[in-house]
Amino acid sequence: MKQRFFIFAVFLLLIATFAFLWWNQAKRPPEPQKANEILFTIKSGEGVRSIADRLYKTGLIRSGVAFFLY
Repeated sequence: MKQRFFIFAVFLLLIATFAFLWWNQAKRPPEPQKANEILFTIKSGEGVRSIADRLYKTGLIRSGVAFFLY
């Protein structure tokens, strides 16, 4: 029983560590693109997922999932 608990605790710790590292990386801004300005228009009625996907595809954010969750 103690061995199962230990394995479960280690597993949870690994998941928490991975989530923490991913979140910190996803929150950082993307690499600067030669300081060019990019016009980004949000359409009326557009959903958060669609906005996140378009921001990710244009390289303005690192993660659409992190944008949606935040």
